[in-house]
Order: sequence, then structure tokens, then C-alpha cells
Amino acid sequence: MREMHDNSEAVNLLKVLERRLESLKELYSSDLISENTLAGQILELLVTNEAKTYWDLEMKKDMTARRMLKMLEDPDQWEKDAAVPEEDRKNILKQRLVDIFLEDDQPYDLVLEKLLDTVNVPHFETLVFNRSDRQPKKKGAKLSILD
Repeated sequence: MREMHDNSEAVNLLKVLERRLESLKELYSSDLISENTLAGQILELLVTNEAKTYWDLEMKKDMTARRMLKMLEDPDQWEKDAAVPEEDRKNILKQRLVDIFLEDDQPYDLVLEKLLDTVNVPHFETLVFNRSDRQPKKKGAKLSILD
């Protein structure tokens, strides 16, 4: 029963996110927002609760495979992005998001998937998500120097 609820929730979230992407496309094509503003708006959309929940329901279970595929698609670019100082990565990420968004006539569900995959690679996710947004990693017992 939970999976059916998750699936309908994911479908509803996808519809909401697709409408937002479509609105951004209309604003940009009408020259109402600049490319820089578009990049910022895409990034803002990807950190909403709706986008995070959609990621968790539909894509997170395959996160390792998705990351490996991104790395294998262009290993040189992956290495180059990972080596860039963190302060420069945000500009690279924004340009990458705009490039994905403006690719020729793709369905919005595919655009959303590519955008979410991009912000969830290790060298970009730290820019997008606060530590409090991610589940804390389980650690072993800590010992104090006084123990």
C-alpha cells in the first residue's frame, strides 16, 4: 500500500515540477529573465521540498548507479569538475543546469531527471544541499581523549 501511495505522490510531484520548468522556459523564451536569473531559478527549484521528495521517491535508490553513469559519460569532465576549487564550482553548476535546461525539445520529466542527477553528483551536491538536508551518516562510537 505504501508503494502505491509513494507512486501517486511521485506522479503529483512530477506534475508540479514539470509545470514550474515549463513556466521557467516560457519566461526565458519571452526574454523576461536573463540566463543568469534562469540558472538561479533552476537551482532554487531543485532545492525545494518537492524536488527533494521526488528525488527520494524516484531516483535516490539508484544514486550510486546514476553517479557512475554520469562519471562514465565523460570521465575527463568529471575529473575536471572535481578538481575545480569549491568557490568556482557554483558557476560551473549553474552553466551546466542552463545547458541541460535549454537542450532541444526534451520532455520535462527527462529534463528534471538530468537536472537532479547533476546536482546530486558529489562535487556539486555540497553546494546545493546543506548538511542538515541530508541524512546524517551513522558513525561508530566516539572516544574522548579523557577516556
